[in-house]
Amino acid sequence: MGRVLGYAAAGPTGSTPPAGALTLGVLIGAALVATTSAIHLHLWATGYRNIATIGPLFLFQGIAGAIMAVALVAWRRLLMVVAAAGFMIATIGGLLLSVYVGLFGFTDTLAAPFAGLSLAVESTGAVVLGAVGIALVLGEVGSANARPAPVKGG
Repeated sequence: MGRVLGYAAAGPTGSTPPAGALTLGVLIGAALVATTSAIHLHLWATGYRNIATIGPLFLFQGIAGAIMAVALVAWRRLLMVVAAAGFMIATIGGLLLSVYVGLFGFTDTLAAPFAGLSLAVESTGAVVLGAVGIALVLGEVGSANARPAPVKGG
């Protein structure tokens, strides 16, 4: 259990270039989360708010994305990185469901305003945050393997 909690709290560590690259990845990921948040808030304000169920979900996505972007920058840990990547993937899933199946009685189209941009931003964000998450886990595993064994005896 301690190891799992250690992974969740893993943050950028190590020598300056790798830690700097991870921090840059987190910042880029946060900017992409903020961008999708802004897109959804804009769409909500320009008409999606009038669509039953979808309107409130767009507002929630916009607010939650803004909070998540700030939290990601403030608390640069694996848990936040994974949550933000999952958020991006879920947002992509919601759009694709609404296009190909319909969602809560609403069917959208990929030709809708900002649909292509939204998919690009969210896909890029998921990839960037996924790479940062993998790097954090690999760094934590590497640092755990590099720790000296405890000395037994007296």
